[in-house]
Amino acid sequence: MVRYWYSFTPLVVIPTVILLALPWLGVIALMLVALVALAALGALAWGIIVVPRMLVRSVGRRLHSRSGTRRQPARSAARAPVGPAQSMPAGAAVLLVSPPSESERLT
Repeated sequence: MVRYWYSFTPLVVIPTVILLALPWLGVIALMLVALVALAALGALAWGIIVVPRMLVRSVGRRLHSRSGTRRQPARSAARAPVGPAQSMPAGAAVLLVSPPSESERLT
């Protein structure tokens, strides 16, 4: 039975070689190479733009920290600061209650 299937080997190998030799596969390979080159060009442009920007920002931060002046964060007057003395919302209190015991569930 296995010898019978070996007779189909040329019918699989020859069309595979012909299919791989078609010119449109070369076009697909050329498109993939072009996409890789475009991605590399984009990464290079990104590096040229981002690296100097990061350097300028880090130097600016260092100079700002050495000057001794610090900015205070803006505070909103509309919202009061949260502190430990504020009351707990009613919905949150439900989470703190222990579940009923077995005898309470049966009654």
